[in-house]
Amino acid sequence: MAKLAGHATAPSFVILCIVGLAACSSGGAGSTFTTGQSGSAGSGGQAGSGGSGPIIGGGAGGSDGGFLPRVCTAEADPPCPAKVQKDNVIVGTVGAAAQFEGDTEIQGSLTIAAIQDLSAFSCLERVSSDVELDFNDEGTMSLYGLRNLKSVGGNLDIYATSKALELRADCALSHLESVGSKNLLGGYVAASAALTGVLDLSRLGVVTHIRLSGTRLTRVALPSNVALTMGQLWFEGNSALSDILGFENVTLHPRNGVTGTYSLRITKNPQLPNCRAEQFQQMFVAAGFDPALMAVSDNALCVR
Repeated sequence: MAKLAGHATAPSFVILCIVGLAACSSGGAGSTFTTGQSGSAGSGGQAGSGGSGPIIGGGAGGSDGGFLPRVCTAEADPPCPAKVQKDNVIVGTVGAAAQFEGDTEIQGSLTIAAIQDLSAFSCLERVSSDVELDFNDEGTMSLYGLRNLKSVGGNLDIYATSKALELRADCALSHLESVGSKNLLGGYVAASAALTGVLDLSRLGVVTHIRLSGTRLTRVALPSNVALTMGQLWFEGNSALSDILGFENVTLHPRNGVTGTYSLRITKNPQLPNCRAEQFQQMFVAAGFDPALMAVSDNALCVR
C-alpha cells in the first residue's frame, strides 16, 4: 500500500487547456469539460437534451453532422423519477433506444450495438451488470446520453470494429463513481474504439482495471484523493492522447489474483510525454507492484 502524489490538476485555480478541437478546464470543486468540435452542417440527427448540435452525424448529410461543443458540468443533471427496467437491455437496431426513455436503473446488462441517439438514456444512473458498446457502423455518434451514469455493477466496454466510426465522448461517464462492485475480482473500464475528445473518469472511486487502447482521445482525467485497489492501468496506441490528468494523492493497493499480465502498460502514445508515463511507473512501484510487469516506452520525448 502506498499513498501517492500524482499529476496535479490545480486544486486552487482553473486550468484551461485546448488540444486540437477539444478543450477542458478542471478545478478543485470538480471538473468541467467543454468537448466536441464544430463542423460542416449536415442532416445527421437531432439535438440531444442539454447540449448543442446533433448526436448522430456523418453519412450523406455532412462530414460530421455539424457537431457543436458541449459543456460538461461538475454536477449531474437533476435526478429523474425512478423508473426501473428489470431485465437485460439490448439496443441492436437504429431507434431502439427510444423505448427505454426515462429509465433510471437497469437491473441487468446494457448492450448498445447500433449507432443512434442515446438521449433516451439521459436519466440512466445505474446498471447492475455489464455495459457494452460494440459497433460496426460508419459515421459519427455522441455518447452524451450516458453522462449521468454513476454505477456499473459489472464491466464497461466500448469497442468498435469499424475504422470509419467516430465515437465522441461528449461528457459521457463524467459522473461514473463505481465499476465492478458485483464482480469477485473487480471490474474494468475499457475502450478500444475510435473514441475522441476528453474522457473524464475523475469521479471513479471503485474500479480495478482501466484499459484504453487505439483511441483518439486527447486527454483523460483519472480520480484523485481516493484509495484504489487496482490490477491494471493501460494506455496503449492512443494517437492523440497528450495528457493524463489526476491520480493525485491516491492510496494504491495491488489487486490480489491478478498475475501473469502487465499491471502498468503505457506505450505507443506519440503525444504523451514519457515522463508522465514514468510518474505512473514510480507510483506503481512504490505501491508494491512488480516492476517486471510494467511497460513504459515509445511515448513522446519530454521537454524538461
